[in-house]
Amino acid sequence: MVDFGYDVADFKDIDEIFGKLIDFENLIEKAKKIGLKVILDLVPNHTSDEHYWFQMSLNRTGKYKDYYIWADGKKNNQPPNNWISVFGGPAWSFSKMRNQWYFHQFHERQPDLNYSNPYVQEEMRVSVVIYKVKLCKNLMQRSQSLNRAYLFLCRTGNYHVLVKKRHLWISRRRGAAYFRNELHFGRTSK
Repeated sequence: MVDFGYDVADFKDIDEIFGKLIDFENLIEKAKKIGLKVILDLVPNHTSDEHYWFQMSLNRTGKYKDYYIWADGKKNNQPPNNWISVFGGPAWSFSKMRNQWYFHQFHERQPDLNYSNPYVQEEMRVSVVIYKVKLCKNLMQRSQSLNRAYLFLCRTGNYHVLVKKRHLWISRRRGAAYFRNELHFGRTSK
C-alpha cells in the first residue's frame, strides 16, 4: 500500500486491514436500519499498479489495452515529455513489459486511468449509496497529442471545457454535490 491506500487494487473489495467484504455489507445494513449513511472515499483518477486492469493493460490484453495513458518515449529512452508528478519526479514511468511509458500524476505505483476509453467510463459507474470522490479535478483523457492534453487541462482559456466535462461525469451520478475538490453524491431523505 502506498499513499495511505489511495492506490486502489480492487474497486469492488475491501482491504483486509478493514475486515472482509461481508463485514462491510453488514455495516451497511446495520447503518441503514438506524438511519445512518456510510460515506466512502472513491479515487477515480488512478488505480494501483497491482490492479487487475493495469496488469491486463501491461499485456495489451483486449479492452484493457488502453485503460491507462500509455505513450512512446523520446529518443535515448526519455519520457514522452517533461511533466512532473504531484509527488515530485517525472510523471511518467517506463514499463519494460510493454516497452512504453505510463502516466501517473501521483506515485509511480498509481497509474492514471484513461477516461477517453468508454470501457473505463463504464467500469467507473458506481452503485454504493454515498461516495466522497477524491481528486476528481485530476481526471484526464488521452489526447492524440500529449501537449494538447496538457494545454487542455492547464490553460486558463480552456478550463471551462474541463469543468464542463467534469460536470457531465458528475451529473451522471445520483444526487451529486461538489465541495472543495471533492465530490459527494448519494441518495438522502431530504
